[in-house]
Amino acid sequence: MTTLVPPPTSTEITTESINEEITSAGINGEITTESITEEASTEKEWEVDELSLYPCPAPGYYPYESDCVRFYKCIETAEGKLKGQRYKCPGGFSFSEELEKCWPTEEVPPCQRVPEGPIIRFAPAIQLLVSDLAWFFN
Repeated sequence: MTTLVPPPTSTEITTESINEEITSAGINGEITTESITEEASTEKEWEVDELSLYPCPAPGYYPYESDCVRFYKCIETAEGKLKGQRYKCPGGFSFSEELEKCWPTEEVPPCQRVPEGPIIRFAPAIQLLVSDLAWFFN
């Protein structure tokens, strides 16, 4: 008997500031302007594609668990699901979590990620070239 497990989901919360000015006239003819700022939040619940190589929380770039050269790129598919692919920075580059892109290794803080035991990966990382970096991260 096979038990089907629904694909994982994640929630992305977006907050947007709304600025408004209200001008009013008082009883004695004084004109006052009051500025009001409101925060509006929207939540989007993502479904992760069953072929995703990473449990993407939202679209974007995420560090690989075991080294600083690989990373995941999570994109929204045509079906509205999130799918994560694994990529590898070119030689001499490391993935910068702060910049969310491949950056020259000597300009990135020393790597603190090391594998915790054996990691079995069935799909290889997609190797990027230096010439790919400008268009890939834009």
